[in-house]
Amino acid sequence: MYNSNMCGGYCAPDDMSWSKEDRKALLKEREAVLEAKLATIRHWIENVDKEESDKK
Repeated sequence: MYNSNMCGGYCAPDDMSWSKEDRKALLKEREAVLEAKLATIRHWIENVDKEESDKK
């Protein structure tokens, strides 16, 4: 949705025109993406802890 709502860049589609089911599906998709990102960050943190213990 490039230049949607005159924002000058990549913008999400206008939420007002979406049905309740579509909005809910979009939010669930965003939730899944955020959960995957959080799992990646937690994995990185665990690896930092392992690297520090290996150096000792």
